[in-house]
Amino acid sequence: MTEDIIKLIQELGFPIALSGALAFVLYRVIMWLLVSKVDSVLQNFERRHEFLAEKMDGSIDKTERNGKDLAKIKSDLKIIVDYILKGK
Repeated sequence: MTEDIIKLIQELGFPIALSGALAFVLYRVIMWLLVSKVDSVLQNFERRHEFLAEKMDGSIDKTERNGKDLAKIKSDLKIIVDYILKGK
């Protein structure tokens, strides 16, 4: 392995070999950062999505319950109004 590196430096010259090595290191660092950040963002997105889905399900249940309550109140009011109007 080290013999290959020495041959590469002799053939290309030190500045070009060093530039190639630095490009590789930069590539690895960027890939590591992107992978760690993307995984973090995806996990946060998934948690937030599940939270909002649960919250939305709860609000739909409340809306249905409120609709039923309003229908019951409306029928009760109709009975009261009918009773008052018949009494007069």
